[in-house]
Amino acid sequence: MLQVFDSWSGELGPHEFSQFSLPYLRQIAGRVKDELGPEVSVPMTIFAKGSWYALEELSTSGYDTVSLDWTHTSEAKRITRGRVTLQGNLEPSVFLGDDESIARATEKMVREIGSSQRYIANLGHGILPGVRVEAMDVFLKTVHRVGREVAMEKEDNESGGEEGW
Repeated sequence: MLQVFDSWSGELGPHEFSQFSLPYLRQIAGRVKDELGPEVSVPMTIFAKGSWYALEELSTSGYDTVSLDWTHTSEAKRITRGRVTLQGNLEPSVFLGDDESIARATEKMVREIGSSQRYIANLGHGILPGVRVEAMDVFLKTVHRVGREVAMEKEDNESGGEEGW
């Protein structure tokens, strides 16, 4: 797996991002695939922190997954229209709270951005010092529980003729 981080892209405005960052992100995706050739498939993820305004462009930029920072909402799922896997990131300071607040924030993230097929749950920029080990257990168990619920809801919606995305 290859993950490309554009950690400062959110410092650019939409026009500047389209001019100074997006062409190079596309070039990286294209060149990696060209160099490896069709016989080698490497999943590729792009993380353009703070570039919420470029989600549609990022979802067609040659990457398999678009990683989101914790400021994204359910709009990300609508904007990307299932073209890529979404990787949602939970804001790291949530893990400093109690178990109930961690579970609540995790459930919100999974329900807003997750789906039954194209979703990766992740921690924002890692675990902050002082976080209890048990907090990670709450996060993982909540992701699994809510992920199964979302998958079941999606199956129910699809069998009932409602739109899954």
